[in-house]
Amino acid sequence: MNNKANLNLSIVIPHYNSWSELNSLLKTIPTNSISVIVVDDNSIDSESNLSEFQEKFPDVTFLVNTSGNKGAGAARNIGINKVSTQWIMFADADDLFIDNFENNINKYFNSKFDVIYFEPTSFKTGNVIRSKRHIPYKNLISQFNNEPTLKNELLLRCGFYVPWAKLIRKSLIDEFDIKFEEIQYSNDLLFSAKIGIKAKEILAVNQVIYSVRESDTSLTSNMDSRKFKIRFNAWLRYVDYLKSNLNEREYKVLNLTAFSQIIHIFRNKLGLKSFFYAIRESYKRNIPIIRLEDFIKRIK
Repeated sequence: MNNKANLNLSIVIPHYNSWSELNSLLKTIPTNSISVIVVDDNSIDSESNLSEFQEKFPDVTFLVNTSGNKGAGAARNIGINKVSTQWIMFADADDLFIDNFENNINKYFNSKFDVIYFEPTSFKTGNVIRSKRHIPYKNLISQFNNEPTLKNELLLRCGFYVPWAKLIRKSLIDEFDIKFEEIQYSNDLLFSAKIGIKAKEILAVNQVIYSVRESDTSLTSNMDSRKFKIRFNAWLRYVDYLKSNLNEREYKVLNLTAFSQIIHIFRNKLGLKSFFYAIRESYKRNIPIIRLEDFIKRIK
């Protein structure tokens, strides 16, 4: 067993019914030098599988979500409460870390930064075809490093929606009591915005350390009206938080619209009820559906 008192980093992994993928992920982490916490969300046959995994990965801490709230958000919060290291990262159970990724993060353990954003890559199920899922996050890092304007800094802080590919100072989470929403979808949206805004010093690194899987069963490729509403309401809370925690100039710079949310309705054929719900709730918060200059760019 490793001596967790001497470790600098913990990686928290929520898990549900993906034992083969979890096995592959854990093989990419040096569990003797990094504290790894897996929180199982009551998977099928979890007791026997967890026993087998504990024997195979003796340095990993395996927990079960007994909170009564299902989902990755609840599992991640359980993991956060068990972390005692200075730094924390998150991974999804079906993703992978890049070979020797720890060599690219060790150098930042004694840095002044609160959040360090790394460039991810992605792959499609089967690990054969290259995916484009990582491109928006890669672009946020490139834009900020190439032109560190207020807009590009805010886009990085508020627009790097996912929890992975970030090295986060644990004291930042503790100081502001930042937790994941315990909802079924988009539980990480508000969490990512909070750490981005509350961080005093951030860094963006053009170094790939994490590979995210693109699956045919992802939310955006398999969405129904119920899932959309949960996701859309999480986005509305995200917008409300930004309005409350950014000054007027900063919020305006982000140029937020509901257009990308509306697009999901049409792509997934969710009907007029979802459409009018999104329009009504956006109108209540004075969120434009699309700005004229954006519309002109799209039709050119």
